[in-house]
Amino acid sequence: MAALLVALLLLAGPAWAEEPTRMEMAAGQSIPLEPGFAVDKVAVGDPEVLGVARTSDMSMLVNAKKSGQSNLIILGTAGQQREYQVRVRSGTLDDEAAALREMFAGMEGVTVTVLGGRIVVSGEVYSAEHYDKVAATLAAMTGAVNQVDMSPVMKRILSDQIKKEINRPGVAVKAVRNAFILDGTVSAAEDIERAQKIASLYSKSVVNTLRVAPEPPKPYRKPELIEVTMQIMELSKTALRDLGVHWNPLGTLDATANYDSEKNASIASTVTGTLSSLLPKMRRIQDEGQGRSLMNQAVITKQGGEAKFFAGTEVPISVAQSLGTMGVEYKKIGMTLNVSPNIDPLSNIDTSIHVESSSIISENATTGAPTVSTNNLSTALNVASGQSIVLGGLIGQRELEALSLSPPDNQQSLLQLNRRTKAGADGWEVVVFITPSVVSQPGQALGDMKGKVQESFKKKDLDRLRKQGN
Repeated sequence: MAALLVALLLLAGPAWAEEPTRMEMAAGQSIPLEPGFAVDKVAVGDPEVLGVARTSDMSMLVNAKKSGQSNLIILGTAGQQREYQVRVRSGTLDDEAAALREMFAGMEGVTVTVLGGRIVVSGEVYSAEHYDKVAATLAAMTGAVNQVDMSPVMKRILSDQIKKEINRPGVAVKAVRNAFILDGTVSAAEDIERAQKIASLYSKSVVNTLRVAPEPPKPYRKPELIEVTMQIMELSKTALRDLGVHWNPLGTLDATANYDSEKNASIASTVTGTLSSLLPKMRRIQDEGQGRSLMNQAVITKQGGEAKFFAGTEVPISVAQSLGTMGVEYKKIGMTLNVSPNIDPLSNIDTSIHVESSSIISENATTGAPTVSTNNLSTALNVASGQSIVLGGLIGQRELEALSLSPPDNQQSLLQLNRRTKAGADGWEVVVFITPSVVSQPGQALGDMKGKVQESFKKKDLDRLRKQGN
C-alpha cells in the first residue's frame, strides 16, 4: 500500500500545493462523495480508518471504520487531483460533544450539551466570525441543533459599521436574527454589488434587497419666450457716430469710426456691433431730424425657436413650363433675416442671425426677365436681454432700390424710401438693429404685441386718408 501511495504522489505532480479539504466523520458513518470529475484512481492513507467504494464514474461512498485520521486522494481521468483530510471520531454523542467543546473553547458564552439523543449548541457570540464558524460546523453534523445567537450589542455595532463602510445615502442595514439585511435604494447597479462585497467582509449571512432608485420625473417647465425686434433706420453719419455703438472690427471703418457703405457695398463686408438703450436714443435722433425709422417689426418666439423677418417686395419672373407654355413665379427681392435666440445659464441671449440679401442687377433685353443677385451672411453674438445687435453695410444701393420697389397694386412701399436714401448719398447710412429680450410676463407681452399691431394699422389708415385728401 505504501508503494501505491508513493506512485500516486509522483503522478499528482504540482497539484500537491493545494490545501486538502478537511472532513469529520463519526465511526460507523457512511457519506457519499463526489469530487466533481471522472474518477480514475483512489488512494486511502489508513485503510483501517477509512474504506472507499466506487458507486459510479463520478462518485463514491466513504465509510468511517474506527476513530483516527486518514487522508484520501482521488485522481481523475484527465489528470485532476483532490485530497481530503478525514478525522474519524468515536461514534458516541458524548465523544462528539467533547470534540465540539474543544473546538469552541475560545468562544465565551457558548455551551455544548447532549439532550434527548441530540447535540445542542447554545449561547451568544460576540463576533460574526465566531457565529459563522459555529454555523458551518454544525451544518455538516446530522442531528446537531444550533441555538447560538449573535450578541445584540455586536449586531448593532456591525450594522452601523457596515452602513458606514457602504457610505451611500438611502442604504439601511438591519440585523434580523443572525443575518444582516441590506435594504433601500441606490443610484446605480454597481452600488448594489459593491454593498454586497463590503457586507460579506463582516458576515457570511447577508441578505441583499437593495434596488436601483428610478429617476425622478423632471418638473415641467414652461418654455421661455423671447421677443425679437427688428428696426431698419436711416441715420445721418453724425448720429451714427454719436450712438455709441461698440463695433466688431471685421469690416472697413473710416477715420471717424463710421461704417462707409460706399466702400463696403457687399454683404460680405458687414460690420456688426452692440448697442444699449436703443429706444430713447432713437427717439432723440428722430426728434432732432437726424434719422427716421424705415421699418419696425417684432416677433415673439420660444426658447430655441426662430424669428423671421422680411423687408422688400416680390417680383414676377417668367419661367418655362411643360408643352412650351410660360408661367409666372414671384421672387422675393430685398432682405430676409432669420434670428435664432437661446437663453444661456447667465440669462444672456446667444443670438444667431442669418441674412439673405437679393437685388436685381440687370434685365434681359429681349424677354425682360430680371437677373437676381443673392448674398448670404451668418453671424452670432451673445448679448444681454434688451441689448441691440447693430448690422451695418447690409443694405447698399441695389438693396435700397429693391426695397423701394412698389407692390403690384402701385401702393407706396412700407419702407417709403426716396432717392436721398441711397447708400452713401448726402452722408446717410441705413442700419439694421436686432433687439432680443426675455419675456418675463408672456400674457402682458402678447397684449403689448397686439397693441403694436393695432397701432400700425391705425397709422396706415391715417396715411391713406391723408393721401386721399391731398
